Amino acid sequence: MDILSAFSNVNNIELLLADRIDAFIGHELVTGYNLLNKDVLDQVSRLPLPISEKKAFLVISRESKTFSDKQSLINQINQALVDMKADGTHKKIVDKYLK
Repeated sequence: MDILSAFSNVNNIELLLADRIDAFIGHELVTGYNLLNKDVLDQVSRLPLPISEKKAFLVISRESKTFSDKQSLINQINQALVDMKADGTHKKIVDKYLK
């Protein structure tokens, strides 16, 4: 097996479409967005299971004066994300950019 390095996700897509590589690992949403923008979404298949999953984090400075109750803000953001997934808003946003 040969391993190639690419400059970007778009570069990986171009290599795949040119039959220079057989597969690549990329972030599901970013890759879907790039495929859609190149109008080749229907030419590429993705694996049904993720290779890995990573958590996302929002960092708020301890010194920030913008938010007096940082824990309350964190709780509100977490609840908003739960609500968005529950009511389908998250899926609508993803679909807007990937379909």
